[in-house]
Amino acid sequence: MNQPLPSLSAAPHTRLDLSAARRVLVAGDVHGALDTLLAALAAVGFDAAAGDVLILAGDLVDRGPCSAEVVALLDEPGIHAVRGNHEELLLAGYEGDVRAQNIHLANGGMWFALSPARTQRSLAERLARLPYALTIRTPGGRCVGVVHAEPDDDWPAMLASLDAHNPAVRRRAAWARARIRVAQNFGSLNPAAGIDAVYCGHTITAEPFADANVRWIDTGAYRTGRLTIVDVDADSCCNDGGTDERRRALAGADHA
Repeated sequence: MNQPLPSLSAAPHTRLDLSAARRVLVAGDVHGALDTLLAALAAVGFDAAAGDVLILAGDLVDRGPCSAEVVALLDEPGIHAVRGNHEELLLAGYEGDVRAQNIHLANGGMWFALSPARTQRSLAERLARLPYALTIRTPGGRCVGVVHAEPDDDWPAMLASLDAHNPAVRRRAAWARARIRVAQNFGSLNPAAGIDAVYCGHTITAEPFADANVRWIDTGAYRTGRLTIVDVDADSCCNDGGTDERRRALAGADHA
């Protein structure tokens, strides 16, 4: 049995004042696809030394070949992330939840199970510090949120619930797909209140999907070779890649 982690999250929600940055970029789910991430960053001219900041929208790990290396990027300057459902599975399994261990193994987590105990501990401690949500003040004066799966209808109320350690709200932040499925099948919903825009991953779409002020940007990098990166002040994608055939194959796909 592993020793319990000191804390499952340093802070369920974090505010970042990035108004002095050159650009704030948000990337969809990386899932261990380090080469795809590095190529996408090179394509958009990412330069932390020049003031660029990158936000990873969760699910840094599993499925791709370089999960540990992607996690290591969190200690580089100018890189932040929120936790996704795959980080949740890894952490719960590490602390002894057998059901989470089995789900994790079935969804790309074998790399972690085969890692040395010291490596597992180091990775778990680093991922445990990831918040569920980020609220960011951008260089353009916008206030934007990042959460892995989807926001609640009221961003400030959701943050209050996260800070109060509400397990249902935490689960929705990491796992939910209700909002995007309603928007895809029945039409637009009201904007998330109290925030200019919210960026999410989790649900793979052939192209980035927007409804009201919520954007889903997981384009299946680990399978398509296409990692979407968005400049939040321009509110538009600043890179492209992958193939049309792969995009069609993954349109609307559900994965854990």
